[in-house]
Amino acid sequence: MVDQELLLKTKTETSFLAGFENGCQVTAGTIVTGQAMNDLSGYTLTLTGMEKKPANFLDADPATTGFTVVVQA
Repeated sequence: MVDQELLLKTKTETSFLAGFENGCQVTAGTIVTGQAMNDLSGYTLTLTGMEKKPANFLDADPATTGFTVVVQA
């Protein structure tokens, strides 16, 4: 596994950087399709890392602060 820095954006439009100092790894994940309207339909990922802060929240939108977003298939 490779340590990575991950830029995450929540449903409430809050962005934070995981693995900022030491990197982190995606150690588990599931894809869920719910049955009822309130059920989760999406992804659940487990990130593992050893950081001093639990989350490095960003004050601004990452798209306007100079971040380069790379999407890999």
